Amino acid sequence: MDLYSKRKKAVEDKPTAYRYNLPVEFKNQVLHIWTDSIGYLNTVPRQTTLYAGLSRLGMERVDEICGLYAEMVKVLCDEHGKVGLRGNGPCNELFQWLIEAET
Repeated sequence: MDLYSKRKKAVEDKPTAYRYNLPVEFKNQVLHIWTDSIGYLNTVPRQTTLYAGLSRLGMERVDEICGLYAEMVKVLCDEHGKVGLRGNGPCNELFQWLIEAET
């Protein structure tokens, strides 16, 4: 995958067109795009609360949503050499990472 972190590492001391200064508003828009297209699950211990009307979709859709966010978290962890991200469940972990990540 051609991720920003790979491009950054490859050209750290060289000028590049891939320098970003993303405002919080843009990051919030990305979160809204993810939740509108994938869905949102807020996972707490021993309970999954479903948002955006997901409860009517059934457990198969919930598993699919969890799997998509978990895969995104795995790719980020692999790229940044981390064991995991901070948060409560893959959806929340990914959202926190996006808001707090240096761009």
